[in-house]
Amino acid sequence: MATAKDFKVGENVVHPLRGVAEIVAIEEKQLDGQRNTYYVLSMDNQTVWVPVKKADQIGLRPVISRRKLASIIKILKSKATPLEDDLRARQAQIATRLTDRSLENMSELVRDLNGRAVSSKLNESDSNTLRRVKVLLVGEWAVACSISRAEAEQQLEATLRPS
Repeated sequence: MATAKDFKVGENVVHPLRGVAEIVAIEEKQLDGQRNTYYVLSMDNQTVWVPVKKADQIGLRPVISRRKLASIIKILKSKATPLEDDLRARQAQIATRLTDRSLENMSELVRDLNGRAVSSKLNESDSNTLRRVKVLLVGEWAVACSISRAEAEQQLEATLRPS
């Protein structure tokens, strides 16, 4: 697997908090007296600067392959793990699961929140978390399969439907 220092201009990468982005430049900048090299990421009309030295630490990574997407689909189709019933305990559980920001953890969280939504109504916080994580997953799914976000969203929703 490529490390963040191997990325080139024109590549799509995944920022753990913002989703899929294109590297539009690699530039040197001087900030606070320090000269550093930055990846310049473009996504949804935003520009984000990521220091090359800290890209791995931040969690910048390549977009998944179609083969890896197949393993994510297996996770999404697997039986949901029940989340805590107590609101505070569930929020802590979700926060813990989000700290990693791995695609596997995010997929498990989508599966589990979706499973909870089937059995009971989600509160606003859980609904917002599910929506945000789905947006990240859909963005990467679309790029991995070279399809539109709308098609990726349809495929995700079809995957999450109980059989």
